[in-house]
Amino acid sequence: MSEKVGVKNYLISYLLNTEVVIRQDKQVVRMMVLLLARIAKLSWLDDVDIKNELVPRLSEILIKSSSDEHKLIGLQAIDQLIVEMTYMTKMKNLQINRRVSLSFRDCALGTIYQNNLEYLKFLLEKFNNEFNQNSPKREVTANSL
Repeated sequence: MSEKVGVKNYLISYLLNTEVVIRQDKQVVRMMVLLLARIAKLSWLDDVDIKNELVPRLSEILIKSSSDEHKLIGLQAIDQLIVEMTYMTKMKNLQINRRVSLSFRDCALGTIYQNNLEYLKFLLEKFNNEFNQNSPKREVTANSL
């Protein structure tokens, strides 16, 4: 159990470090995200820190990061977590898979949905601001109508 917690803490701190993650090979980052999601699933019912802390920590990447590449990695991490939690693991029986999936849905999925909606709102505002700055302003006159 302590190995899972140690690896989880290392992976989260690694993913939160913008400079390191962006320079790393995409395959390595994808494997680290997959490992974090797998650890989260296997210890979801056993470790309270994973249940209460993992989603807010991954959401920090979307909120605090200034790099768009790093934010994309944060979205990939959250996506992989959702996929892993809903996927049936062959190592565990069906009842445990369902319990983990339902617990994840009750504890974290609403927060993920809310955070992603806020992030989409931020992206739309950013897109609109950039579009308005780059588009030539023209006056609407009666003759142009």
